[in-house]
Amino acid sequence: MMFNFDNEELVPVFLALAVLGNTCAFGLSFITHSYLTPTLLSASSFGLANVIARFFGIFAPLVAEIDFPAPEVMFIVLQVIAMITCQMIQTKLPKFK
Repeated sequence: MMFNFDNEELVPVFLALAVLGNTCAFGLSFITHSYLTPTLLSASSFGLANVIARFFGIFAPLVAEIDFPAPEVMFIVLQVIAMITCQMIQTKLPKFK
């Protein structure tokens, strides 16, 4: 079986993929944040989002210690909520004549 917990050769691969995904997510958030928010509110709203993310990051070790299906279910539910809320973002596209 390829994806079992005893396969130690794949740990660096998955770790590198996680770091790459995290880097891409932060880069994308910096780019889209300047597009979606006015300049005067940009620093405040990004700081508020950072504080909220760090607050919920405190609970990550607690969630990781819960028995098997619960962390995965929580992760999937939060991802679905994030996808739904991203679909509701209103953008003002420039009008071309």
